[in-house]
Amino acid sequence: MGLSAAFSVSATGSSLSYQWSKNGTPIAEATSNAYTTPPAAFTDSGAVFAVTVSNKGGSVGSSNATLKVTARAPAQNDLRFQHVDSPATVNGWGSEVGISTFLPGRGAAYYAPSIGTPFYVGAANCANPPVNDGLGCEWAYTEIPFAASAAEPEVIAAYGGDSFDNFAVDFAPGNAGSLFNFDNAVSPLSPASVINALDIEPLSNLFAIAWTQLGSPSTSPQVAPFVLLQRTLAPEDIAAAAAADAAAGWVITAISANGSDVTYFAYSWQGDASARYEVQVATATAAEAPAAGAQLAAAGYIITAAGLSDASGDVFLVGTRVAGDTAPRPLIIAQTSSEIAAAQKSGYANVAIVAGPSGGSTAYFYER
Repeated sequence: MGLSAAFSVSATGSSLSYQWSKNGTPIAEATSNAYTTPPAAFTDSGAVFAVTVSNKGGSVGSSNATLKVTARAPAQNDLRFQHVDSPATVNGWGSEVGISTFLPGRGAAYYAPSIGTPFYVGAANCANPPVNDGLGCEWAYTEIPFAASAAEPEVIAAYGGDSFDNFAVDFAPGNAGSLFNFDNAVSPLSPASVINALDIEPLSNLFAIAWTQLGSPSTSPQVAPFVLLQRTLAPEDIAAAAAADAAAGWVITAISANGSDVTYFAYSWQGDASARYEVQVATATAAEAPAAGAQLAAAGYIITAAGLSDASGDVFLVGTRVAGDTAPRPLIIAQTSSEIAAAQKSGYANVAIVAGPSGGSTAYFYER
């Protein structure tokens, strides 16, 4: 949806003329051996295109070509959609499957030009009471390196901190839940960056964020300003706030529960000034999450954020779609290594990872 389809025909003869038709009706000015449609709407799906080729000897009609229009793809460089249709995933990952990297509860890490999956969403591995030996929480990623020829390099990075780190969440005594240094990690990020994973662990004085950005931290990033909106709300207020933000053009890209509240990050983008969105926040147990994700995809939503409620153990899945774009989206939920490999080679982007309770199976959500 929103892209053009191209048709062409090959014919042999002299002084040939061409006339293309859609559903049997001639298309004005479509009189060469190739025809490119205007940007396709979902209502164009199933339209039949054909061409008649003529010269003084007569005319002959081509076979029919039927157009299939699938759900809208995110715009190039729109980092808000968990790498769906990005250069690194659109043609499949093939052998470029990265490694799982476990980040301890402190320090920072930078990975060479690559993209990364969201955090695992599942039972926390954080100590309670907090420990300061550097072992605290662990956050897992899969790093997918870009091919050397990738036109738009992206970077994945993450911070994790305790009260002894520069990038720390410091819960002031007597004021549990206040994020003293949280903005120190968020504010320096490039305007060409989008945070796509967030985990706040109040009981352990720890947090982690991960983001993707255009360009490299060691060079000037490409100009693609994203504007960050940060909200911390009671769980019962999330749906209304998210809906209002989506209607104003914001896309939620990361979500986490911190104690009794829920924090989410949303972004607007100067390359997307006119689009308005609809959002659905599904809450489910880890076991129910695959069915909830399938329902979102069937209604046209891309999963743009996933997070965990520490209080209830429930999973938040945030689905975002262009307003009125209800075309079902392709979704693969993989739980075995062979299913994961098949999804990666088919060009699907990993939009969420949900770990089952008590060592249950982990579900990987892939969209394209």
